[in-house]
Amino acid sequence: MYKWAGILIAIAAIVIAGAIFLPWGYSPPLIFNFDDGTLQGWSMGKGVSDDAGNEYTNPAGTIWGVQWYDSHQYPGNFPGSDPKGDKNGCYAFINSGLDLKKIGFPLASKYWQVDVVSSYLTSHFKGTKTVEAYLGDMFSTHPFKIEADILLKVYSGGTTQLIPSKNATFTTISKTAWTKVTADFALPTDAVIQHIVIRVRGDHPGLFEGAVFIDHVGATKE
Repeated sequence: MYKWAGILIAIAAIVIAGAIFLPWGYSPPLIFNFDDGTLQGWSMGKGVSDDAGNEYTNPAGTIWGVQWYDSHQYPGNFPGSDPKGDKNGCYAFINSGLDLKKIGFPLASKYWQVDVVSSYLTSHFKGTKTVEAYLGDMFSTHPFKIEADILLKVYSGGTTQLIPSKNATFTTISKTAWTKVTADFALPTDAVIQHIVIRVRGDHPGLFEGAVFIDHVGATKE
């Protein structure tokens, strides 16, 4: 009996210590790390949009190959140094080569753009203040730059809407290292967060070939 009483007292002491040393309202980061060999429910549209928001696909119905990718993993080096077969990897979208003019993409468009969308988020994401993600650019034939920003799809005021970050700034993605993209949000008090949206765009060079990799997408409430 005394033995169990001692164990209970020790557990109570640990709980009290946690309440003392952790700040009120503290929440651990919520992470999509793609370290289970799957895309963890993430997806994207089938086409590519121009700067007016019009979407284009090829005759096969999609221009993308979307897959879980084994060779790249944050925080390892980029391009990849991750051992194959360990189920630690990242999200990748890939195009094996397409002349955008052949699908009617307008030459006057300043950029092409796609949205990468998370699975439906649970209530644990309520109160999210900041979202971050790490991206790598391997558009090998792309002579210009790839950029990314983060938005949140929320239900608020009776409608579903995309909410931009407070700074709404695109970050240029490196070809030689993981690039951190961070977005801070001021959401309506009634907002129900449904999806994280990573918006990726590139200058329009005509030839469209390569891949973008995404890993370690996290949300915090402080």
